[in-house]
Amino acid sequence: MPYTGMVLTILSVVLGFFLVLLAYWIAAAGLFVKTTDACRQQIAERPVRCALVGIATFGVMLVVVLAALGKGGAGFVLLVAAVPLLISFVGTAGLAMHIGRRLCGEDAERWNQAMRGGVVLGLCFITPGLGWIIVAPIGLASGFGAFLLAKPWKSSAAAPALP
Repeated sequence: MPYTGMVLTILSVVLGFFLVLLAYWIAAAGLFVKTTDACRQQIAERPVRCALVGIATFGVMLVVVLAALGKGGAGFVLLVAAVPLLISFVGTAGLAMHIGRRLCGEDAERWNQAMRGGVVLGLCFITPGLGWIIVAPIGLASGFGAFLLAKPWKSSAAAPALP
């Protein structure tokens, strides 16, 4: 039965991708408190603007990276492309926290909000077809746009007190 091995391989790759996404979002929510809160606030107030700014910037960067990969020098190009991807993970952690806050309330702990919202968002991202082609790219672009609109490099506000 060679098909069983193929199915289990694909299932384990998809599950691993889901767990890595969830880990990035929870880690970003725990490490970058002020930034993820600012991204969550941007996504809550202006979701369409976050998506449009993200598509205009992150989408252009993705096209440039794909064009550069076609010309060679894959190692350096992938290293440079990792930075916007990590930034979009931090912004998407704000989206996951927004979803989690809606699911479990504002009184829940940060990691619980990030985990619940991340599970829902991750399941949407790994859905075959619609999730891979539409939801994941728009979600990552929205996170990148929320990060740009939040301008965490200019914020001088203190980090919120943790309970």
